Amino acid sequence: MNIFIDKPNLLSVIRSAKKENYNDCMRMLKDNFTIFFTFAKKDILSLGQNDKQDVMQWLTQMASGINSSNKEPIRWDSIFPNRPLDISTFNTEQLSSVYCLAKASDAKLESHIQKGNLIIACEGQEIEALSTLFFDSFQYTKNIFHKVNSWSDLDKYVSPCTDIIVADLYLFSSPELYQQNIYSLIRALAGRVKNSRVNIVIFTLRKNYNQMSKTEFEPDWDTIYSKLRKCADKHSSFNVTFVTASKQNLEEHDRTIFTNYKYFASGDSYNYFNSNGEKITNGRYLHAHSHADKDNDADAKQFIMDMQKILDNIRKLNNPSLVKKDKISNFLIF
Repeated sequence: MNIFIDKPNLLSVIRSAKKENYNDCMRMLKDNFTIFFTFAKKDILSLGQNDKQDVMQWLTQMASGINSSNKEPIRWDSIFPNRPLDISTFNTEQLSSVYCLAKASDAKLESHIQKGNLIIACEGQEIEALSTLFFDSFQYTKNIFHKVNSWSDLDKYVSPCTDIIVADLYLFSSPELYQQNIYSLIRALAGRVKNSRVNIVIFTLRKNYNQMSKTEFEPDWDTIYSKLRKCADKHSSFNVTFVTASKQNLEEHDRTIFTNYKYFASGDSYNYFNSNGEKITNGRYLHAHSHADKDNDADAKQFIMDMQKILDNIRKLNNPSLVKKDKISNFLIF
């Protein structure tokens, strides 16, 4: 993962050394991040004597502990990101990066933070922002199955996002479960987003089998689409896409949810609750994974590659009706 840091924010980080999670955050940066400073190394020379000494000591400590597999763990004079920020121009790597930026650099920076699309920290907020990327006891992966008694309980584990990608073959197998599951789940996953837009893509079966009537049925995509869009915060909006096919064409047995900074893996379909909100899943785990861990980040990127392969294979079927509605994503090409 990448982090972009302005000079005032570097000083702010160093002055946060007494905060509870400071050491864990610095260890996370050493082990997993490439650090991009938006200023030149020579600019340190213009600092006051105490600040200059603190920065040099911090750099020495960071360099001595940084994983040797990262050949350039610290990079200077980054011209990205331009100010004012224009998130619409960011690539996939930049949409999963962390930003520690000075308020003076962008008059609308607070507005970007409030939108909840990216992890952005002004001066003094850096440690709190970085701490959201690991779980209790400095863990990057946690089984939260027993912590989730309704999808609103995901609030503790979700992060800002521009995109939500769900792979669950049986998500729409029981219409009576939609309200307590997929609609509530999407609200929870987008819980940090305010007055902004999120792209939602769902990979699922085109047809399902009704155990009661012993018949096959196709979900009412128009109604589901409309109701998913209404799950957005009143000042926000959702683009929604359904990628539908047979089991053979989907070839995705895991139940996975990808977002910019976290992904979730379930042992069972995400239909965890009945229409009364009672937990009915037979699963044993629901893992939350932070992309801040290099291995988790690699797994998340592989998931995106696998979903793209499914899309590419569906395109070869020459049946455009299998991909429905908006067809908008920052991470997938339709």
